[in-house]
Amino acid sequence: SPSKPKRFIPPTLEEVTEYCQKRGNNINPGRFIDFFEASGWIDSKGNKVKNWKQKIITWEGREAANTAPTNPQAKKPPKGGDTGFLDNFTAEEIEEMKRRGHIKEEAHGQT
Repeated sequence: SPSKPKRFIPPTLEEVTEYCQKRGNNINPGRFIDFFEASGWIDSKGNKVKNWKQKIITWEGREAANTAPTNPQAKKPPKGGDTGFLDNFTAEEIEEMKRRGHIKEEAHGQT
């Protein structure tokens, strides 16, 4: 029946790259895909992603504000202790990135 929701199919890197180019944004398509693949395509509110193009648009707003998506549960690092971009990811996402070889084991906590 037409009312049945379509099963979400994650986009390919090519699709995201093409869409970002078409929109003329500064989003890194690989980072976008890695971010959502690490969470199993669950957004920051804990909902399943239904429309990845909508998420690109959300990220554009964040890029405009020059802030990466953050984990609301993450505590701000103490003054003087900056762990860099990894603060934007959950432990699970960091593990996934290590597994894929995107980051090195010792990258966390170094400046």
